[in-house]
Amino acid sequence: PCAFGSRERMFTTLQTSLRLLAGICECYVTLIADNRPTLPAHLVNVSKLSHALLGLYRQHGTSFMPAQTYRNSQVLCQSIYWSVATCILFKVPYYFHILDAGDKLETFHCIERRKSNSGANFDYLQKQDRCGAAMTVGQLYAKHPNWKPPERHLNASEEAGHDDAQNPARFLHVRGSSPPTRDMSRIAVSGVSLRNCYMRGREEATKLLE
Repeated sequence: PCAFGSRERMFTTLQTSLRLLAGICECYVTLIADNRPTLPAHLVNVSKLSHALLGLYRQHGTSFMPAQTYRNSQVLCQSIYWSVATCILFKVPYYFHILDAGDKLETFHCIERRKSNSGANFDYLQKQDRCGAAMTVGQLYAKHPNWKPPERHLNASEEAGHDDAQNPARFLHVRGSSPPTRDMSRIAVSGVSLRNCYMRGREEATKLLE
């Protein structure tokens, strides 16, 4: 006999819900913290997150998360696949997460970091203040385009050097190695199959939702 007695069904449902919540959180943490061994693994995780959120939304609507958060998550997942597909189409050998953003988003974050003594780190309350200030500045730039400074793009060339703060290849350096080595499997587009990664993520999401 079950130790929970008449409450067995309730605890079983709770256990299933916690397992699903843990799986969703794991996908988000892996995505945000960029904790991936290879680019295909990154794409599989993105597909898993997208399909899991789709299943939850179709079954429970907005009771799990607000509609705007769901939409933003799906747009993020779509943009990652779009960026990798663009790299494959135009024969760009490496994919960096900065490719997921356009000039408008880069400019918005640049304005945010310039506020409050150009500090790079800030909490959620400061984030709210900076977003408001950035939107105000954006409205001014829209009315007066000649006030807007030119965009500064990150330099991904080898000539930028390993220690250049603007070189996105810096995050590839393996810590503790001397001289610094780089794990190119995290960004190499060669041999990546978007369809296979997409379907593998779908299968993992199906198992998570069972």
